[in-house]
Order: sequence, then structure tokens, then C-alpha cells
Amino acid sequence: MILFNFREELEKMKNGPFEGSAYIQPLGMPSPTIAVVDDDDVKAIKVSQRTTREDGVAILISSLTKHCDLQAGDRLTITGRVGSGAPDSSWGMVLRRGSPDWKQLTHQITPMGLFSLTHLLEAVDLDVVFWLQTNHWGETSPTMDFFIDSILITRMQTKIIADERDIIYTLSNDDFFQSFNEKIVITLAEKDEINNNEMCLRRSGNPVITVCKGNNENIIHISRRTQNWDGLDIMLQPFELLQGNKYQLQVTGRIDGSAPPKSVIMLQGVPTYTWEHLIEVKSNDSFILKHNISPDDLEKWIAIRIATNIPGTDMSFFIDSIELCVM
Repeated sequence: MILFNFREELEKMKNGPFEGSAYIQPLGMPSPTIAVVDDDDVKAIKVSQRTTREDGVAILISSLTKHCDLQAGDRLTITGRVGSGAPDSSWGMVLRRGSPDWKQLTHQITPMGLFSLTHLLEAVDLDVVFWLQTNHWGETSPTMDFFIDSILITRMQTKIIADERDIIYTLSNDDFFQSFNEKIVITLAEKDEINNNEMCLRRSGNPVITVCKGNNENIIHISRRTQNWDGLDIMLQPFELLQGNKYQLQVTGRIDGSAPPKSVIMLQGVPTYTWEHLIEVKSNDSFILKHNISPDDLEKWIAIRIATNIPGTDMSFFIDSIELCVM
């Protein structure tokens, strides 16, 4: 069922400057130039004269909620095209929640011509504004023009199968990691079982992953990190999680030795690289990372990564426990 189709509103507009509507507004300080245009016989919104990557369009979900009676689980889909002059790599189209957490909801890395972003609305989304803009990880800022062809919100009636399990995974019951019985440190080499596709836990980047003896079971040590994404990926596919259910992940650990100033350890959704539960840590700090996995996360993520920000790149840390359970 279609709840909102911006094309119906767009087709009635005359070509020329677009000052905004009840649901779509310019985003930026100063605002970029936004216009209704015909591009290859397709009417679209053109966003140009962007001075920063943050310049773009604000989508007033709060207003749409009142107009369309939106609910959690409704799907927002935005499609469009990228103008000339985009960097060759290290950038992407991104949709953020424009609230104090400025959470990155989804993005498409280096779209070639066309882009399509989709997000299942959560309860917290119904009273906020979304930002459609660009992001980058390189030196060249992606301030090229882009076009919005469609903004669509739909609702699907699907039967949810309840996940009757309680605890789905714990590190303490991981057969591979708990199989090392020797009272010595077991270091997993660069091309070994830790990168096996059937593993629940896999290496991210190229750190040294070491299995150590904890108090009652084996724990994991991560060291020799040279990139902020060097860490551990918790793969979701082996757990056969059921769409429509909610799950909670909890990771406990501690920093091994020194932590540079402003070091942050976090969970990341992969491949959207959404930062979740950021914790600033100091030398030898203990930490607890938690994330409630939403139906939208289940659609987009293949893994949840334990990693750091750039200042924390050199940190080594222990993972004492990992637990995934049904909420």
C-alpha cells in the first residue's frame, strides 16, 4: 500500500525554483539551490550550488506522520541520480536522522549515476526530520549536483514469525573459540579459521586475533591494529535471525594498556557502517557495548563490527563476552 508518493506532488509543479513544501525543505547554511527540472523527460528535484557535503534536502517525517498516519515498519525509498563532478571513490549518498544523534540510517557508497536508499521507519523516526546529503572519507568533498526522482513511503502487511529462542549466541559457548584447552595463548594467523565463511566471528581488517584464557572460559584479544576498522565482525547470517523480530547484542571487554585521547570504541553495522553505542574510553577501561537490532538493521546488515574511531586506532583490547538474545 502506497502511503506517500512525492511524484504525484512533483508532477503538478512548474519548472523553476523550489522553495520547499510541507514535507520537503532545503538543507544547508546557506541553503543550496533547489529547482524543479525536466531531465531527459523526467521531472525531478535538482540540488545544486552545494558548498559542503552536508548541503541537501530535509524530509519532514514528522509532518508526513500526521498527514499519512505513518507507523513503525513503513518503508521509505528515495531514488535519484548523481550529477557530473563526483569523486571517483571514498564518498556516498547518505540518509541521516536529523535529531541530536544524527544517526546514519543508510547510505550507498559511490553510486554510479543512479542511487537508491531505503529505510524501514522506527518509532523514533516518526517525530523527526531526515537529511539527504552526501558523505565522504577522502580528501575531495562530494559537492556535485544531485537529482531526486522519487520519494515513496509504502506499507507491507507481512506475517511475523516469532523467534521462540532465548539466548541465540554466547562467546562462552562458541565451539571454535572454546576448543583451545591448552594453558597457552593461541594466536590465529593471517589466513586461518578466523576468516572462514562459516564462522560466527570473523576478522575485520588485519589485526592479530588471539585466544586467551579468561576466568572460566576463553576470551579474545585484538592487537596490532593499523586501521580504525581493524577488529572483529559478528556475522549475522549463521544465527538465522527472523525478520520482524528484535534482538539485543551485548559485548563486554576492556582496553589493554593505553588509550590515546578521545579514543572511542563502538559497534558498527556493516555494510552501512552505521556507528552504534559509541563509548569514549581511557587506558585500561572496561566497557559494555549494547545495540538493539531492529528489523531495518536485519535488512541491511550482514555483520556487526567491534571497532574504534581514528584516534583509537592503535588501541588493543580484550573481548570478554558476546551475547545475542531475543528481546
